[in-house]
Amino acid sequence: MKKGKSTSTGSYLLIAGYHGRELIEADQIIRLQGERNYTWLYLANGEKHILASTLKRIEAILPHFLRINKGHLINPIYIKRFHDSSPPAGRKISASRASKGMMLLHSGDRLPWSRRRLYHYLEAFAN
Repeated sequence: MKKGKSTSTGSYLLIAGYHGRELIEADQIIRLQGERNYTWLYLANGEKHILASTLKRIEAILPHFLRINKGHLINPIYIKRFHDSSPPAGRKISASRASKGMMLLHSGDRLPWSRRRLYHYLEAFAN
């Protein structure tokens, strides 16, 4: 993968594919899933690519994407719903279940968000 660039139309990634190099516009990326030193790239057209790069490196290239947990970056334009499973006021639950929630994407994917990143998600939805 070559370093992403920004153009007047937005950001993109230049990746090595089976038929040469391919430009992928950031708006076409639904989510990225890290797997050690590799990253799976999921596109809006259903394609899936693997990149020989860490999620941390790609996060620096695509700063407008949200790091919802240790293993996922998501494109905020594909968020359909943000589900917070915090307990109703006055009810107590165990610390392991506190502030857990899910991001539902337009693709149908459900991804857990990290409770430590909760305020980042709320800011993204507010804007």
